[in-house]
Amino acid sequence: MSKAVYEALECVPAEVLDDPGFWRYLSLRYFWDFIAWREEKAFANGNHMKYVDGEKSAECVLTRMYLRMAAVGGPEHAGIAGGIPKSTDFWRSHVLRVRTGTAPPLARALAVMQRDNRLATQDIRELAKALSRTWTNVLLNIYTDEEARSLIKELRDETVGRTTPAR
Repeated sequence: MSKAVYEALECVPAEVLDDPGFWRYLSLRYFWDFIAWREEKAFANGNHMKYVDGEKSAECVLTRMYLRMAAVGGPEHAGIAGGIPKSTDFWRSHVLRVRTGTAPPLARALAVMQRDNRLATQDIRELAKALSRTWTNVLLNIYTDEEARSLIKELRDETVGRTTPAR
């Protein structure tokens, strides 16, 4: 679904994509049933507006879907964007809310690592913290795919096991 949303909107000007009202309109007019299904628990307890209002891009379902595809570099990487089951927290916390989402090779490398050899929650948090610290001194958004894979492997080797064993 992320691929379809991204492809439908990839020619929309940035100023429109930056408008929460645009995402709110799409959510309410065309995707209400999908979002209600996707966020069933929030709808059941009345805590659902953040998923449709477009105010917080890491919360609004449609914005998250679009940004997930953008983070990995577009529709040609849809298998990576949609390849991790039960990964909402992974994408929201470790890609979209942080700089990693602005560096497609890095986002792809992190997502492939999580897809192929999933880390336990605490371990992925430790790896993400190490990655955030790395951004302080390194321009990670210019890394190639190979450099990004190498960095993610190195950070994984350094951080995994400090807290809990990997699953």
